[in-house]
Amino acid sequence: MHTYVFDQFRHTPRLLLTSVIEGEGKTTALDLLNQLAFNAEKCEHITGAAVMRLANKVQLTLLLDEGDNLNLVREPMFRAVLNAGYKRGGKRTITVRDEPVTYNVFAPIALACISTLPGPLMRRSIVIPMKRATREEIRNLSPFDEEEPQQKEAFYFVRRELAIWRQRCKLKLDRLDTHPSMPQLLPSSPADAWRPLIACADACGPEVGQITREAAVAISGWGDNPRVLLLADLRTVFGTPIEKLSKPHAVNTGEHLATVSVVAELIAINELWAEWAGENNDQTPRKLTAGILAKLLRGWVRSVTLWPMLRRDDSRSAKGYQRADLEKLWATYCPDMSPDAGTPAQPNIISYLRHRSKRHD
Repeated sequence: MHTYVFDQFRHTPRLLLTSVIEGEGKTTALDLLNQLAFNAEKCEHITGAAVMRLANKVQLTLLLDEGDNLNLVREPMFRAVLNAGYKRGGKRTITVRDEPVTYNVFAPIALACISTLPGPLMRRSIVIPMKRATREEIRNLSPFDEEEPQQKEAFYFVRRELAIWRQRCKLKLDRLDTHPSMPQLLPSSPADAWRPLIACADACGPEVGQITREAAVAISGWGDNPRVLLLADLRTVFGTPIEKLSKPHAVNTGEHLATVSVVAELIAINELWAEWAGENNDQTPRKLTAGILAKLLRGWVRSVTLWPMLRRDDSRSAKGYQRADLEKLWATYCPDMSPDAGTPAQPNIISYLRHRSKRHD
């Protein structure tokens, strides 16, 4: 539905289908979208220049399979096209025969790939981790075949109804609220991506709209910057009783924690920090270190020298972080939306990891 009316919104999210291994249904899902999305164009082994020209030529939906073979990490122009096309008015200018030519690249795009993509593109995406159906589930499924008469008729019917709905929306005969109410628990960046889909769901009725809002909260997470996600995890760390921390230290109190304890606890509670691959997911995975933690928090808070409360001659100083330095950041970047005031909210990084899955090179 979104692909039929995407031009009425400020953003058009990328739909990213990921899996750990081959054969988990990504290509079949794109084939299905190819039958239902507006003016769909399914491509494999395409270049950034071709995407730019296709998006500029006609209003269409691009379906890019084998995304892990597009070499997006090493193709900045390709990444720029996909990122710029996320927002209305997105353009790319290149030189053709010594003359600058500007292309409009605003278009809905779906990608399928093994593993994940560069961070900025992930944050513009609604990420669906695909998993192979069990034998029991397969027994209840029909094989996909776009030429099978019943399926062909069903696809035609849906496309026809969506085309009529698109025209009615353009003529203002059907109400399409382009600024629907958004779930409070949905961070700002994923809210931008989900807004068009929630608007389309509301057009189907309040029950569908509510289901979509719940789904958005349940599966979102990549939209937040990793530094914001780190803040959410730090709130969980500071909310953990001192005696339950993975790595105790003499300086730890309810108001400040040693860096060694903070790092160990972050790694223990979240796989992201156990296999940190950089803010753009383009580095060799490794465990979080005190240096990486300080770099991620740079500009917000500095580590300080802490001493044990009861200092002895043999006691040593330790670097650490103060709760007071983080509380204002928590209130600004990841406010606690939990029903029980005063209790740490569950970090939205959990959903972030659900979609991130394992990095595979």
